[in-house]
Amino acid sequence: MDEFSNIADDGCVIPFQLDQTLVQGRLVRLGHESVGSILARHDYPDEVARLLGEAVLFSCLVGSSVKFDGRISLQIEGTGAISLIVAEYNVEGAVRAYARFDSEKLNNIVSGSSGLRSKFGDDSRFCLTVIHNNPAMQPYQGVIPLSHNSIAECAEQYFEQSVQIPSRVKLAMAEISAPSQKTSWRGGGILIQKIANSHETSDKDYWETASAHFSTIFDHELVDPQLSPRNLLFRLFHEQGVRVGDPQPIEDRCTCNKDRFTATLKKMPVSELEDLATEEKTLPIQCQFCGREFTVTLSEVVCDKT
Repeated sequence: MDEFSNIADDGCVIPFQLDQTLVQGRLVRLGHESVGSILARHDYPDEVARLLGEAVLFSCLVGSSVKFDGRISLQIEGTGAISLIVAEYNVEGAVRAYARFDSEKLNNIVSGSSGLRSKFGDDSRFCLTVIHNNPAMQPYQGVIPLSHNSIAECAEQYFEQSVQIPSRVKLAMAEISAPSQKTSWRGGGILIQKIANSHETSDKDYWETASAHFSTIFDHELVDPQLSPRNLLFRLFHEQGVRVGDPQPIEDRCTCNKDRFTATLKKMPVSELEDLATEEKTLPIQCQFCGREFTVTLSEVVCDKT
């Protein structure tokens, strides 16, 4: 038996609502079989792994709350030591993620530089994209500058600017040890939102009270395998009354396939494809998310080009 199998809530999102208020939220817990396996597959430096894990957590919080047929993609991109972080959640509860970075630039960042722009560069941005499975429906993308010290703070700004919903977000990642002393990344996140634009005094008071309780959350509480999500939510919001919904499972599962890669290659110029092809007239492809390898022949992607 895997030594992490006894850790409760290894991969799930749990919806909740505060009784008789206009405040609702979601809590996500990801462990060895979800965010842990993604980060172990790529073996990123700790700083990159931590940020990528937080991006995965946020994509789950957002994606699991949207009723649509498709996927949510969070991208943080720039020209700094870390040039790209991508975390994707699809409607089936599958997540995947990867990052691009320059090891030398990352090592040269001054120790203690906590701002995201110190890692992603001055022209960095935070992009959340809703991609529908129906190709007739255009993707929707919201973009804001990367102007805060954490992904959680950027997420709060995104909600404020793009959808005008008062929101609080907290994300945490940590490496934990199983009884055998093997370590694995584990993450936790929580989102609360005021679900109506009401200016009544009672609604404002409920939101301010919920926000005050939210501010008492410690990072270690979000990742603690001994503290169940329900107990954590009760500890935070029992004074207001909290109703907890059914957990929605989350798993590390890539959606890549040869057909999708072939369709992308067909959009490229023939000359560029010929330059990329091997002597055997094949195009070897590796999925950046999961590392799976595919081989597409040149004839499969240029036969219908004029």
